[in-house]
Amino acid sequence: IGIINFINVMITGVYSRRRELAVMESVGMTKKQVSKMLTFEGVYYAIITTILTMTAGNGILYYLSQNINTIADYAQFQYPTVLVISIVVALFAICTVVPRIVYKTVSTQSVTERLREAE
Repeated sequence: IGIINFINVMITGVYSRRRELAVMESVGMTKKQVSKMLTFEGVYYAIITTILTMTAGNGILYYLSQNINTIADYAQFQYPTVLVISIVVALFAICTVVPRIVYKTVSTQSVTERLREAE
């Protein structure tokens, strides 16, 4: 659900900023530079999410692991290291690829056509 929400936010964000991105291109920014800028925004989202997960999420997980013995004496907690690493890698991959794909689909027209369309 979170991945779908992120993709939806990126589509909405790039689509609503079409005019702004077209203006940037009209004053000299290349499509590659705009794509790079959007990719960095995605990386920033991934970094913020990773930091929140590793601090607050791990704190909650630690609290639950300490109290799991009171619920079930037979339960044993093991930190899901491989799962967490794979989720962080997938998060960074999605956050870097999705903005580029969205921008490529939005910027198929020329700059002038996009500026006229946004008016």
